[in-house]
Amino acid sequence: MAQSDALKDIFLSENRRILYPKGAIIVMQDSKLADAYSIHKGIVKVCDFDRQGSQNTIALLTKNHIFPFSWLVTGLAEDNALYYYQAATEVICYRANIDALRKLVSHNLSVATLLVNLITRSYINSVSRIQNLQKTNVEEKVDFIIYYLAILLGKQQEKNIYELETPFTHQDVADLAGLTRESVSRQFKKSKYQQVIQKKQKDGMTINLNNLDINNMPPIFGLET
Repeated sequence: MAQSDALKDIFLSENRRILYPKGAIIVMQDSKLADAYSIHKGIVKVCDFDRQGSQNTIALLTKNHIFPFSWLVTGLAEDNALYYYQAATEVICYRANIDALRKLVSHNLSVATLLVNLITRSYINSVSRIQNLQKTNVEEKVDFIIYYLAILLGKQQEKNIYELETPFTHQDVADLAGLTRESVSRQFKKSKYQQVIQKKQKDGMTINLNNLDINNMPPIFGLET
């Protein structure tokens, strides 16, 4: 589904294109903001930090994703941001006034339908990852996160084979699977994963999901519109 021209026009008309270097905080937790963001390029990590200062990944957002969604359809725009939004790669975003966007959503059925579609897919992805977090088998948890990242961040080349422009790290998998980096690193030393993950000489990687048992995994949907 292509983004509505009306929705694109609001972001483009304000001409507020911003580049965030990798690691930059785009939205601070507890901050009060009057803008929404549309990702033009890159990956945004939704996260929080525990009392020990460790980062916990809540979700990953990709090209064309608009955030925070809740501000567009509820009165939560007046509340503080619930999480940090951080550039996991170099990110280019467009910013637009939240009031203008909410007015558009209220008066344009196609835009409202688009947002509901994206929210639903994001919700299903989150539920599937929560289901995976409840598993006790480490290998099953790692397999699911590889599958999750391939579909969420990759471009399908052929059946079950995805190209990722930005490689994920052992720490990324650990954060999303609720494991330690050491546990993930031990799993990745298994010969099985040499067939699943192939890193390129330059940035990027190929993921071959044919070498994983994905038929019994919960659903994951790409978030690009």
